[in-house]
Amino acid sequence: MSGLFKKKQVDGTFVIKIDPNVELTEEDNKKLEEMENERILWEQNNQKYQKYINESLKISEEIWENKLYSRAISQANINNKYANRYIELCNKLLELLPYEVEHDKEDAKIRHQEYYVRGAGNNLINFIRLLEKQEKYNEIINVCNYLLSLGITEDGTKKGIKGRIEKAINNFNIKNNTNYKYYYDKNLIIDNETGEIME
Repeated sequence: MSGLFKKKQVDGTFVIKIDPNVELTEEDNKKLEEMENERILWEQNNQKYQKYINESLKISEEIWENKLYSRAISQANINNKYANRYIELCNKLLELLPYEVEHDKEDAKIRHQEYYVRGAGNNLINFIRLLEKQEKYNEIINVCNYLLSLGITEDGTKKGIKGRIEKAINNFNIKNNTNYKYYYDKNLIIDNETGEIME
């Protein structure tokens, strides 16, 4: 492929440059066609999910520009208007998350790359922290199980999302005088005394 030059852009796309002084081989032409097909698929994938990605970015901008998390946790009462807005926006982020995951999977497939599962991200990690401060342990478990269902297991900590479930269960036990235990391998919460499974 002496006549083709492939240059990576900042956004991850590639620009194909052709040296006019070198005659393209049949292999070069075939490669050019493959690259053009990949480019078309990449653009179609972006167009398909663009509205979800844009909405997610817009929500993230509102969270960061208004410093909602820091305002929420700095109030005398943790159940405040900033916390309510933060929770509302994070629930919207959770609704959009499956579309972003689908986009990423398709993008990796188009590029012939291995799909790397995204982490939970700062907004959702802070969402879990806020729910913890509000002692909403059942909601933490639901959010974490939802993330796990999307294949999202990492959150920047050693134990990851499952560790957050374990912590929520321990706090739930203290608050409610119960004896639930989290079994990582089965992702089950069981009362050791009664055998009851927490739904």
